Amino acid sequence: MSRKIGKKISDEPTPGPLVDGLRKMIKNRRAKPSGLVTHRGLAQMPLKGNRGACGSFHYNADKPSGVDAYANPLTACVFTSVMQEWKKDFCPSHREGCRIQWGDISHKNSAKFNGHMTHTDGYCIDIRPMRNGAFGDSPMTYTSRGYDREMTGKLIKLMKKRGGSAMYFNDTRLGTKAVHGHHNHVHVCFKDNPTTRNTCSNLKVDPNLCPELQ
Repeated sequence: MSRKIGKKISDEPTPGPLVDGLRKMIKNRRAKPSGLVTHRGLAQMPLKGNRGACGSFHYNADKPSGVDAYANPLTACVFTSVMQEWKKDFCPSHREGCRIQWGDISHKNSAKFNGHMTHTDGYCIDIRPMRNGAFGDSPMTYTSRGYDREMTGKLIKLMKKRGGSAMYFNDTRLGTKAVHGHHNHVHVCFKDNPTTRNTCSNLKVDPNLCPELQ
């Protein structure tokens, strides 16, 4: 085998240890795959401080770090696919306002936390709207001057395409449902359905986009 062909094969995206572990948990929620932090049948999203996978950012993090970042394994798999695709096709730079900023998912120990009624089982995620210009770790509403409706709409369409449901966000021009308190974040759930299953089954981690998942 030539070096060029060998390099091409080795560079092809593979599921990676994170995705392999999540798939094991999908089949058996009691599984505790090596390399994953798990509790209550949920898996902690990869974090280093506030930095998440694929260039994402975890905002308003509870302490200790990662305690509010536990997801259903299928949800974690699908959201990882969304983040990788977003970085590849829409927002390659983590310095831009289109960087995905996500907040509460579910708590490690407590099914109910921070007043949430829909973040009990790891299916749902809060995501800040996109902003114009550079990245900033600060609240953004759909009425803010720096709000980027176009990019927010693209993210919502991508999440729907990958099986996202229960979309709450008060900018209803984007095809979402207005719910009190959702002026500053998009609420999305990735529950078990044929589309989310297919998204997870087809996910292959690209180390050039999401090196922390290898």
